[in-house]
Amino acid sequence: MCKINQTTTSVTTHTSLFTICIKIQHFKIDIMDYSKLLNGKVCIITGGARGQGFQEATLFKQHGGIVYITDILDGTDAAKSIGATYLKHDVTSESDWSDIVSKVASENGGRLDVLINNAGVFQKGNVLKETKEGFERLNAIN
Repeated sequence: MCKINQTTTSVTTHTSLFTICIKIQHFKIDIMDYSKLLNGKVCIITGGARGQGFQEATLFKQHGGIVYITDILDGTDAAKSIGATYLKHDVTSESDWSDIVSKVASENGGRLDVLINNAGVFQKGNVLKETKEGFERLNAIN
């Protein structure tokens, strides 16, 4: 991770009226190489076919992750472009969740190390006119 070594230095400044003492904090930061932090980690990223989810999947692949993009949209080309695997997945479906997790775990020796629940929808409208079904759909996805 990151180590911070802290030291304190006192600096004294004289003026004709008073003496001001200032403490200055000096930090030495040792930064770990994060380039392969996810090396070999099995990762599922929901909503990974485009946008933020795709960017997360790309970053996870760059850091050595075994990445599965899941989405209700077709993410075949997106996954192929970064060397990931695409699985069709409706996050509101309990059976889809069971199938996805079982498939990923069975392909990776029973492992699933990282889950990014990125899937979500934006719905513009008037909250006072929202239907019960629309409200439940929004909350099931988000």
